[in-house]
Amino acid sequence: MSNTGTTISEFEREYIRRAIEKAHGNLSEAARASGLDRKNFWVLAKRYGLLPSQPERARGVALIDLLLGRP
Repeated sequence: MSNTGTTISEFEREYIRRAIEKAHGNLSEAARASGLDRKNFWVLAKRYGLLPSQPERARGVALIDLLLGRP
């Protein structure tokens, strides 16, 4: 059962990551395209570490840059 849970979490994280990437970092657009409520989408993105940290936001780091590994 734990393997299934891990696999589902991995799939969910990758799905959310790709949705954000396709929406060029726009969480509202990614949520809409995924058929999810924006708040629920944000919670999932936060759970999987797909949102910029406070210091990165303060520096103006774009979400899409984080996903693509750009400084």
